[in-house]
Amino acid sequence: MPYDYTFVASPEATLFDAYSDQFATLSVNSTALLEKFYRLRYHVYCVENGFEDREMHPEGLEIDRFDGHSVSSVLVHRHTGVVAGGVRIILPFHEDDRRDQPMWSLCSPENYANRVGDRTVQRTAEVSRFAVSNQFRQIYAETHERTDSLRLVAQLSVGLLGAVVRMCAERGMTHICAAMEPSLLRMFARWGIHLQKLGKPVEYHGLRQPTYADLNELLSRTWDERPDVWSILTQKGEYWPLTPSPQRALAV
Repeated sequence: MPYDYTFVASPEATLFDAYSDQFATLSVNSTALLEKFYRLRYHVYCVENGFEDREMHPEGLEIDRFDGHSVSSVLVHRHTGVVAGGVRIILPFHEDDRRDQPMWSLCSPENYANRVGDRTVQRTAEVSRFAVSNQFRQIYAETHERTDSLRLVAQLSVGLLGAVVRMCAERGMTHICAAMEPSLLRMFARWGIHLQKLGKPVEYHGLRQPTYADLNELLSRTWDERPDVWSILTQKGEYWPLTPSPQRALAV
């Protein structure tokens, strides 16, 4: 019997309910999950896109020097157990020692600090290895219209960003930064998720836009524009409660 990759269960289902019925984000806290995440990264970054050298990862596991001070999550399709995506955040400190982040090769910490303040640099996690499985997308596309497949990619990306919100909340990170494809930023904006540009686009595995966001500001704006998307990003406020204001009601 073929796997059921149907995303929306019924016209009455909310976006949050439909998404939650199909997908779950899991903290990478076991050797088995870590290996699955490394294999996903290998296929996305070495095989599918050629961003990294396959020969440097002969075992089919894409690992780099930033993994030692990172935390990761994977996005799993509930009905099949397939890992549909994954993401990590690179922490600015490890056991009180300042650690490097890839972003600082594109934009110096000093320039970033001029935007957000010196103390904020210490609470900024870098979003990295943001990966959606092309194999999962292909299997889904075989039984769905193209528009449904494009919507799936957007929803998976929102789910991964929700994992970022959770990981940041668990570790006291208030800001994120990332070098993102302009097309991904445009897609996020259509879903009410707005990151701030940090300088001009740069050449980094293709054209990338350095960005940053204050998570309080980002999530408050998402609530104003797309409360349904906010529900996924924050697990209805569980990961990151909405800052109270007279204009907002917390019921979703």
